[in-house]
Amino acid sequence: MVLNKTTGKIKEILDNWGYNSKVLALTEIFWSLPMSWIYFYRPIFLRNLGFTNIEISLVFSTLSFYNVILPFFGSILANKLGKKKAFMLCDSFGWTLALINWIISKSFIHVMIAISFEGFVWTTASVWETLLVEDTKPEFRTSVYSFVSLMYTIGSLTTPIAGMVIGMFGIDFGNRILLSVALFSLVTMFILRWTLLHEDKEHLNNERENKVHSNFKEYEKAIQTILYSKPLLIILVTSVLGSFYYIATSDYLPLFLIDEKGLNLTASLASIIPLFSSLVTLLLLLFYVPNLRNKEQHLLALTLGYISSVVSYLVLVVFARSSLVTALLFSVLNGFYSSVSFSVVRTFLNNEIDEVGSYTRISILSIVAISTNVANVFTPMLLGFLYSLNPKYPFILVVAAMLINLFLMKSLKK
Repeated sequence: MVLNKTTGKIKEILDNWGYNSKVLALTEIFWSLPMSWIYFYRPIFLRNLGFTNIEISLVFSTLSFYNVILPFFGSILANKLGKKKAFMLCDSFGWTLALINWIISKSFIHVMIAISFEGFVWTTASVWETLLVEDTKPEFRTSVYSFVSLMYTIGSLTTPIAGMVIGMFGIDFGNRILLSVALFSLVTMFILRWTLLHEDKEHLNNERENKVHSNFKEYEKAIQTILYSKPLLIILVTSVLGSFYYIATSDYLPLFLIDEKGLNLTASLASIIPLFSSLVTLLLLLFYVPNLRNKEQHLLALTLGYISSVVSYLVLVVFARSSLVTALLFSVLNGFYSSVSFSVVRTFLNNEIDEVGSYTRISILSIVAISTNVANVFTPMLLGFLYSLNPKYPFILVVAAMLINLFLMKSLKK
């Protein structure tokens, strides 16, 4: 009975997804599985190559710099080529060359070349997101985003497999094996998406009518729309402040876990931390997040998420020397925020865009991405400097940023 009910609910949700939503979401596992391993061990890999904290932060600041400049061209490419072709050209070209360069990287120059190609991918990040949700009803977009988050969570759950590879072959060769697996997986995904994705009807109609869009006017209209919409403006600010959380978690948490001044875990043991966090996230993405259908439910989920993130990082900072116990408690508490930080925020954002006019979607998403990435240019350098002073300092800054976001959510709720 329970199985039939669950199956029927899943079928109902899938029936209400658009065609491109299904293609992108169901092929996301080819990216999320290997890339969750790559992202977790990347700072440790760079440290093993001899990079200092400042050099590591410079690498990620460079990536953020590309992410500021290149998204401006996403809307232009989508208008000229169509959303599908623009997205697939940037995604397949950028990731393939980036991973090849990561595999052979031995020096700072190699790494910077790899980061440059990786930055090129983000040219059409807003185009990917538009393709992901534009043909799905607003009330079912949370389930699309939660499924995408679920795919990445599954990748995090399997991080101990990557830890075993690192344990068997060492940090250097083990990472190159993981990067090779990622390259093979992503090429498979590109073939499927090139074959299955549909071009958007709007571009096909524009081609027939030879319409030309003024991209600068679109961006001007998008900026005005954001400034005159309190929900959009608050989501923009919380996304910018959220960069402290994401960069600290992805770039400096792995280092903190193995740092003598941090939790002092081994590199292979550290891989179980994302496992526990992902278990919590997995349960919430399966049974809680897909059932969020309206604005009030979204706001409540985000409020609880910010509270959990604040508490989790306070635990990490205050009880740092408790080692594995602290790390496990942190991962469980942080799992809730992980479940809502992407899926609910992006659903809320896209639904608000519908309220003001979906014709500005790519431009508004680009403005939000660019604004966030402007902060990201300096955030890795700042966090790297703070980490060099004291490994706890970056996470204290995260607590402050999440408290501000919590206040903003409360004001939006009122």
